[in-house]
Amino acid sequence: MRTEKHSLKPYPARPRALRVPTVQRGPWLLLALLAAALIGLSMHSTSTASPVLDRVQSIDPDEFIVFGPEDYEFAVVVFTDVNCPNCRALHAALEDYSSWGIQIRYAAFPVIGDAQERMEAVWCSDDRQAALTAAKRGEEIAAPACANPVSEHLAIATELRFRGTPTLVTPQGRVLTGAPEPAALLDLLEEDAA
Repeated sequence: MRTEKHSLKPYPARPRALRVPTVQRGPWLLLALLAAALIGLSMHSTSTASPVLDRVQSIDPDEFIVFGPEDYEFAVVVFTDVNCPNCRALHAALEDYSSWGIQIRYAAFPVIGDAQERMEAVWCSDDRQAALTAAKRGEEIAAPACANPVSEHLAIATELRFRGTPTLVTPQGRVLTGAPEPAALLDLLEEDAA
């Protein structure tokens, strides 16, 4: 039984202003915002559940690429991009999420570079789990074209105005952007379920 409590750090609803030199504010501000997004500083949480949860639950469960225990305590839908560094970090921690009883159900959110084509190849692969893992390592995936849900998942993420990758949707409909520590995510999930 766990005795310590982990908590997600609260993040402001609006990003704080970045202090950059006045002379070069434009280019540096853009670079700083991009860097913040890539390293996960944009992790936010909202609890307006029903519209988000209803829309995410409308996805056919067979469309997800699922990792984690079959006898999970919580299942989290993760909108992911194979080119996203934070998505890769979350994927590298799958065993940790699994050990805490969290099942990860991936949906596609291809927004970086050639992610659309790469993720379509993943969803068209015979072994989608292995293909997704390989794609997140930067490997090329060869698969024949097929009917796939990648564009539909992207449309849902866009419709719901998800702000970055990975975006997690909890069973209660809470939306998190970033890659939370597994124990901290479990604490949040337990708190929401109570």
